[in-house]
Amino acid sequence: MADDINTFLVEEQNRVMYNIYRREQYSSPWISLPRKAAWPEGIGSTFDNIMWERPRIDGEEAPWEQIDFSTLSNNNACIPPVDNVEFEQTLRRTALYHKAVHSPKLCVTDLLFTAKRDKQLQNVEWGLADTVRLYWIKWNRDGFTKNARKVVIKLGLPENDETHGMVFPQEAATSKLTNGVLDYFYGELTLEQGHRHALSMQGSRPVYGLITDQFTSRSLTKGDDAVREDFRYGKPDHLFLPPGVSHTYNGFIHMIDDAPPRWNFNTALAGDAGGLSDSGDSEFTDAWEPVPHYVDGEVNPAYRTAEYQDSYIYVKEAYQLRVPNSIAGVSMSKYDPQKFMGEVTWRNVVNMDASSNEYNPDGKIGRYRCVMTAGVEPINPHVMFVLRHKVCDATEMLGLVGCAS
Repeated sequence: MADDINTFLVEEQNRVMYNIYRREQYSSPWISLPRKAAWPEGIGSTFDNIMWERPRIDGEEAPWEQIDFSTLSNNNACIPPVDNVEFEQTLRRTALYHKAVHSPKLCVTDLLFTAKRDKQLQNVEWGLADTVRLYWIKWNRDGFTKNARKVVIKLGLPENDETHGMVFPQEAATSKLTNGVLDYFYGELTLEQGHRHALSMQGSRPVYGLITDQFTSRSLTKGDDAVREDFRYGKPDHLFLPPGVSHTYNGFIHMIDDAPPRWNFNTALAGDAGGLSDSGDSEFTDAWEPVPHYVDGEVNPAYRTAEYQDSYIYVKEAYQLRVPNSIAGVSMSKYDPQKFMGEVTWRNVVNMDASSNEYNPDGKIGRYRCVMTAGVEPINPHVMFVLRHKVCDATEMLGLVGCAS
């Protein structure tokens, strides 16, 4: 009977994986948007890409000269003024990382009863789906941040580039995200030829992605007198509706992140750091203190009152997720198929060590296990932006209005 239950659980892993995928697919733009590609085989756990930067002229640009007939001392007609174009390259490394998640232990004896079997599998399915989903959201979002231009929304717009990893400038934001700020970065994208990486085009103008929370999106749309006309006549790009798009507005497709990273700022630490913002320095202490969304499985009350939040300007081909292909053997060596996108696999390993936490002498105890392996390959860091801004006060979000006296 135990063998029958084990067989049933192995068969069930495909259904559980399907339901996890279905719940994940449109739950966040951070799952739907990043492009996925295979990790190149046979090159190890890291590889380097050379990016050719924008060409530049060596020295001053030569003027255009009027053509004249050649003479003994002037070969103008045959030899025009020339500019020497130089090219620079940037070497960027992509590395593989991995982690795993597994379900609570399941005893096959408990699963002999159909009702309890179904109930336990439903609990397993929910727990794995939620955990895998949150892990991939955080991984993809952090991968974007690490390679993006990190900007604090205050006068001067202090910025850290990809060489600083996850570290932002050690200055507190002074403003919430506004349409004026987005207009500025729309112009910055125009200067950087960002139209090549736009998510869509409307009226011959590029449209980029804005990933933010619903309250910031609402504040942006309410902050413009023309918002009613935009809602009345605007047509969102339906291609991007599934990830949680609310609308297209002012050159940006608003995509909702249910719980973007939030922060508090420790002014004392900023002073101690002395402006240092090198994530590779062991002496560095970041003044930005993360406020987690969940604590012990519950929504963290401090998340609601955190002072600062990250929003993201997303472009097509910003970066891509590199995942190894599934493999079941090398040469004559054969083993269980290895999958790396968090696929569900039933594991029941006999263990005769009575002192072990995994003691399983009869092969009656098993669990579902998901392994995740990926690398983040930056493609266009110069047009990737993370904007750290103030969070609207809770009373402003509520829009409370007193009664007329």
